[in-house]
Parts: sequence; structure tokens; C-alpha cells
Amino acid sequence: MIKIENLIYPLAVILGIVLIVTPEYDVHISFLFWVALMFYCMLNIEKRVLLMLFAFTVFVFCMTRIVIPEYYINDFIQDSQLYSMSFSQDVHNFVARACFLSLVGALVGFNLVSANINSDYRLNIDPNSYQITQIRKISKYLYLLSVILVVYSIYTRFSFVAAYGYMDSYIDYSNSLPTVLSKFASTNALCFYLFLVTLPSKKEAKPILIVFMLVAVFSLLTGARTGFIMSLITLLVYLLLRNRIDPYDPWLTRKVKIAILFSLPFITALMFIVMLMRGESSVSNISFVDMVINSIYQQGSILEVLGVSYENADRIPYRIWSFGRVIDSYDNNFLFQI
Repeated sequence: MIKIENLIYPLAVILGIVLIVTPEYDVHISFLFWVALMFYCMLNIEKRVLLMLFAFTVFVFCMTRIVIPEYYINDFIQDSQLYSMSFSQDVHNFVARACFLSLVGALVGFNLVSANINSDYRLNIDPNSYQITQIRKISKYLYLLSVILVVYSIYTRFSFVAAYGYMDSYIDYSNSLPTVLSKFASTNALCFYLFLVTLPSKKEAKPILIVFMLVAVFSLLTGARTGFIMSLITLLVYLLLRNRIDPYDPWLTRKVKIAILFSLPFITALMFIVMLMRGESSVSNISFVDMVINSIYQQGSILEVLGVSYENADRIPYRIWSFGRVIDSYDNNFLFQI
């Protein structure tokens, strides 16, 4: 009997052919493949979480501004289209095709790599050995010490944002910590990851993970959302990896997965509220559904980069952008010129 997972490649081929034959439906077809790929990842999320996160990123940052208006329009979306760059359907089709190729390439590459690496996550270390326990202990205390400095830095930036605005914080704000303490604060993430890689028990890891997420939530006061989202992704990936290391004692249970799934709309709405609080725009009488959709739509600003690049391709030298540095080196290198 054919597994559902095995249908993803025939679907990619069929949709690729349809993309070529009917370019007027490029956006819908690319979105359909993205939905199918996300479903494919959900069938084995522990194994395919990185592929799922890549697909999620492609949608949020590249596809939202071409997909959402096809199915849903509100005042915020209409205003955004009026006051930001608007592109022709040809540009939208180009972006849709580019995203489709990216998703197919990621699918093929991910499965090729997965088939050629050892999928056994039982690491060849003893988490209870003296050396590992000492590393765990030292990294934990260094992390907690550095957290104090990180929280102080977040507070000073929040104070600046409250007084002068979010955008000015990228120009005029500077950390008031002495250089030595600032350098120590920058080791915060390193100490955190070093602690996690020693495979602490649930009991020992839980308070550290809670502190990690509390700091991420506190960072929202500065108006920046990326750190919070990256912290959520880091936590999710680690919990799923621990599930694979010890499947008989899962860190991310089925109930927790369901809770995370249901909390996503609320987290997304919160990101939109943070955007409003930092003063970029204002809306009134907005529903919860609109907050979620607007938050997702607003992230797709890469459309503007791709759109401008596509429309001005004839004026951009060396359009094989991935090899730009290689081409520059060839042109400017004395030996190559000879």
C-alpha cells in the first residue's frame, strides 16, 4: 500500500507541470504545494522539524503578501498595498515560482541528507560522567549570571524606546554596560547551548528553559520580535531532539504539541500588538482573526526585494546573484586579469 508521504514527489512533479502550463495560477499552485509540504512534515515532525521550519519561513517572509490577498482582504491589507510597493501579477507569479522551486529543492535536499546520515540520536556520551556534570554545572551558573546582564540591557533599551521611539533605538541607542560586562553578557546564548548539549534531566533543565523563555518575553518590551520568535523555535527544536534521543520518556508530549498548535494564533496576534505598541501604525475596531492575518501578512516584506530585483533585472549586473562575490573576485584579482 502506498504511504501518504510517498505522494509528495509525484505531487511536486504534477504541480510543476501545471505551473508551466497555466502561469495565471502560479500563486495558488505554490500555496497548495506549501500546504502539502507542511502536512508531509507534520506526519513525522520529530524527524522533519527543520524542513517544516524552513517551509514556514519561506511562507511567512516570501509568500504571505502574494497569497493572503488572493483569499482575504481587510483595511490593513488594503492600506499596506496603497502605501508600500505594488507589483504586477507577473511579479507575483515570479515570486510564487521561486518559492515553489525553493520548497522542492529543500524537500529533495533534506531527504538526500537524511538518507545519508546516522539517524540514531543516542549520543556516545555519558550525561552522568564527572566531566559532563561539571560542564553542565558551570555553564548553568554562567548562564544565570549572564541573564542578569541581559535583562538589564533589555530594560535600558526599553527605557530608550519608551522615551525616543523604536526606530531611533537602531540609530542612537548604545549599551551602557562596561565593555567587560558587555562581553560576558554576549556569552549568554553560548552558555545556554552548552548547558543543553550536556543532556540535563527534565528536573534540572525545566527552570533554565523557563528563565530562557521569560527573558524572551521580556525582550518584547523593546518592540523587537525576532528574538522572541527565535527563542520559541530553539525551544521547540530542542524538545523534539530530546524526544528522538529518548523516545520512551518524551519531553514534548502529545498534549503539549496540541497546546502549542492552539497557542500559535494567540502568539501571532501578540506579535501584531507589539508592532502597534512600537508605533509603526494604528488600527481601530480590529478583530482577533484580523490581528492574526495582519501579523502574518506584515512579515512578507521580502516580496518588495524580489519585486524590485525582478523589475530591474536588466539594470543589475551579474544577475547570477549567488555568485556575485566570485565574479567580483575574478574581475578585480590581478592574477585573473593577466
